[in-house]
Amino acid sequence: MTIEDLSARLEKVERANRSMKRWGGGLLTLLVAGVAMAASFAGETVTAKAFEVRDDSGNVRAILGVDSEDRGGLWLYDDGGTLTGYFGSTQSGNAAMQLQDSGGSVRLRLLGGDQWTGVYLFNGSGGLAATMHMKYGRPEFGFQDEDEVTRYLLALPADPKKKVLIRNWSQSKGLPHWLEFE
Repeated sequence: MTIEDLSARLEKVERANRSMKRWGGGLLTLLVAGVAMAASFAGETVTAKAFEVRDDSGNVRAILGVDSEDRGGLWLYDDGGTLTGYFGSTQSGNAAMQLQDSGGSVRLRLLGGDQWTGVYLFNGSGGLAATMHMKYGRPEFGFQDEDEVTRYLLALPADPKKKVLIRNWSQSKGLPHWLEFE
């Protein structure tokens, strides 16, 4: 190996070294800039009326936001665009959850408020079928017929001497009959 060969090899190694230093310096600069940008965004708030989540076909599958009635919540949709669930608040600011079937009929609703909390079950056509709720600190269970008329209501009475109230609506007169147990 001659001096010229060694000189050429040394020049080649030095070029590669300078190139690696430039690339390394550039990557280090990008890394520092990225960390600085990330740190500057920490604690920032992103503000929007709604965020949409879409599937690979572009269909809206979820919306997190506020609707036209100022109810905040999460709306869930099936792949056909039918609303299947809602988690959020009512217009009065109480907590709410609602689940619907693929036809859009309400099947379950959970509501919570200052004076009441309830579970409401619906039949296949979306009509109210059964209720269970706390009303002013007293539990009540109701059963409705296909016309959503309450037929039976089981409740704790306000009078602590009474144990339970069962109200049965008579079909003939439409008047409730109370059965009280002590």
